[in-house]
Amino acid sequence: MENSSIYADFNRTNSSASEEEEESLRCPWPAEDNKFVTSLEHFPALWISIFVRPTVILLGTVGNAIVFSVQLRDKRKSTTNVYLAVMSVSGFFILWSAFPDYVLLVLSRSGAAAKVWESYPSCERFHGPLMWLQYSAVWIADCTLVVFSVERLLCTMNPIRYLNFFTMKRALHLEMSVVVMSALWNLHYIVFYHYKPHLTPLHISWGAIMVKTDAFRCVCTWLVLMVTNVTLVRALAKHSRARKEMLATSSAAAAAAAATAHQKPRSRNRTSSILLLCSAVIYSITQFPFIVYALLVMAAEPPHCWINISARDAALCLVFGGNLSVLGYSIDCVVFYCSSAGFRRQLEIRCTIIMLMLVTIMPRVNASMNSSSDVQATLTVPASSKSPIVLSFPHLLETTTQTPRSIAHCLGCPFGPNTP
Repeated sequence: MENSSIYADFNRTNSSASEEEEESLRCPWPAEDNKFVTSLEHFPALWISIFVRPTVILLGTVGNAIVFSVQLRDKRKSTTNVYLAVMSVSGFFILWSAFPDYVLLVLSRSGAAAKVWESYPSCERFHGPLMWLQYSAVWIADCTLVVFSVERLLCTMNPIRYLNFFTMKRALHLEMSVVVMSALWNLHYIVFYHYKPHLTPLHISWGAIMVKTDAFRCVCTWLVLMVTNVTLVRALAKHSRARKEMLATSSAAAAAAAATAHQKPRSRNRTSSILLLCSAVIYSITQFPFIVYALLVMAAEPPHCWINISARDAALCLVFGGNLSVLGYSIDCVVFYCSSAGFRRQLEIRCTIIMLMLVTIMPRVNASMNSSSDVQATLTVPASSKSPIVLSFPHLLETTTQTPRSIAHCLGCPFGPNTP
């Protein structure tokens, strides 16, 4: 999340005010040299962004695409599919709307976002729309996570009342409202950057209000998610204890439950709660450093002037906090794979389909390069069969209707003993 852009641009725009206003709004901190902030030679920590950001963007793009594909193709549609799909799309836009800042950082070898955009006037007109897209996507992802948390908590606390209340249609309506609200609220960034050369002191003060509002929104989101999900964990633990006590009172029920425990699949409600808790933990860990940075910056600026934080320390916190914040929107796929058996099964099916397509198409490509038109992909079946399987592309749809175990076994690439 490149929140550094708006902070840097606001500070630079503030410098266009009169000298008297600047003197009256300046904190009584000793002056310091800020050259190291605007140069890689003076501030080597910026190399972290140069080397880490491409990896994060690649991981986030692939991961969010996989999450969106799995949720979209899931036949048992639920509200969880809606929320996870929206979060994956938002994460994709967050990553790629910050990519131009990374490109300009590499080209200019400078960490001052405002001056970087000024050095490329032909690109500066896109700065406002990119900031609007980035902040809107951040708002959508965070608000969706809050809505998801509240829904899971209500359905856990009072399932009889709320399980049928939160339908997929209602979830779609909620997400449409979140998207519209986020897009309208962040329109300020388009106006701010478009009319930046002609800003009045009123517009400058409005920019400061928006910066503080976004920091306040981050803090509130973090606190709401912490309280909601801690309460959810307590409710789930209470239900688990009540179920164990109920089974303990009946020996027959306990024996039946023990006999079918290893065969009974995990319920969708429990899976949704686990996915939610994983997302909330990721958000809480990855966003906390940047929230601390934003609060420290506001406390060090007028009219508060509560703490003196040096420019070097602030820039260092921004480098680590900003990259960790962006990473939080990129690793959902890894966590979902580790926590959800259904997600692993869907991902294995898609990997198998891709492998079949490659095995079927690559011989045709090689044949066309070798001027041979009638080449088919021949695969060897397990030892129990003596005849080879001949696959051609039209039969791909028929083949992929098999289970992942049978397809993978034919390809000589079993996924493991737990694959259905």
